[in-house]
Amino acid sequence: MSKSIKQIKKELGIGNRDIADAFGYANSGSYSRSTAKPRIEAGIEWLYSRIKRDQSEGEKEKDG
Repeated sequence: MSKSIKQIKKELGIGNRDIADAFGYANSGSYSRSTAKPRIEAGIEWLYSRIKRDQSEGEKEKDG
């Protein structure tokens, strides 16, 4: 099951300001109002799930 952006941000201890900084926004308000915000968050969710999947597959290979 994939995690929502809210769950990911909580787990990683990041907020909109951190995401704004990472993607070059002037501040968290600019990011929050951006039309790109849904796409960025969807991309973060996708990337997070991909990384977690690859990590778990790597751990299975070590155990096997």
